[in-house]
Amino acid sequence: MPNPDGANQSSVKSLVFAGVLAILGITTVLIVAAAWLGSQMETQLKWTDHTHRVRYLLSGIEADMVRAESAERGYVLLGKEEFLQGYDAIINIDKQIEELQAEISDNAPQVQRCSELREAVDQKVAFMGRCISLKRAGQEAELKALIASGEGLARGQAIHRSAAAMDGVESNLLEKRRTILSQTQAGLNWTLLLGLCLDLVVGLTVLSFLTQRLAPLAPAASFAERIGRGDLTSEPLPVGYRDEVGRVSISLNQMLANLRAAAHQNQNHADTLNGATAKIASATKE
Repeated sequence: MPNPDGANQSSVKSLVFAGVLAILGITTVLIVAAAWLGSQMETQLKWTDHTHRVRYLLSGIEADMVRAESAERGYVLLGKEEFLQGYDAIINIDKQIEELQAEISDNAPQVQRCSELREAVDQKVAFMGRCISLKRAGQEAELKALIASGEGLARGQAIHRSAAAMDGVESNLLEKRRTILSQTQAGLNWTLLLGLCLDLVVGLTVLSFLTQRLAPLAPAASFAERIGRGDLTSEPLPVGYRDEVGRVSISLNQMLANLRAAAHQNQNHADTLNGATAKIASATKE
């Protein structure tokens, strides 16, 4: 049995307050950590979206270039103006390159590659423009010579190399960002799990202490009921801790002692009165 005069005399109120404070502290740390990890995840998601956007623009540039080149080839082969309807895709290419430059402005090597891509695109567009002009002018010999020079193929390959180089860099960045995002997500999950476990442990610990400290209340209630019925033969309650519950037990024990003393005193008075009454009765008979 714990010593009432021992060092562990914390009150029930103090234990409850300490437990609630610990749970609040853990929950606060959990919220702060979750908020920070959440902000990290949001940042990584934005960078991931940024990378997808860059790759989408690169794909669009190549697709529009193929569309414009197909229109140019159709016109050169057949000489019909309606085939040039798809050639206006070069307008979209300029817009996409400008947007691409804005997206990668924070990455110096990619900015350099984008400049190379723009130069290759400009050269390819200039080549196609010369082919169309020669066709319109009816200069078939010069047109055939220009096509046979292989300049158009070289310009197209240069565009593909520049776009592929940029896309490769963005692909690597995407993998790294996905890895970081996955790690951050795992960190958030573990933080939430650990925090909930700590809250559960602290809560169960507080509940255990309360169960232990409040256990004497049941015997104390039975003890008080017996006294209320006039039964003063009960043994005094054991006092484990001098907390609120312990003071209740001490008060009940003191009440029992006082009632026993009063009963003993009343019994003595009754015995004295009975003796005096007997003497008076005896004297009256004489």
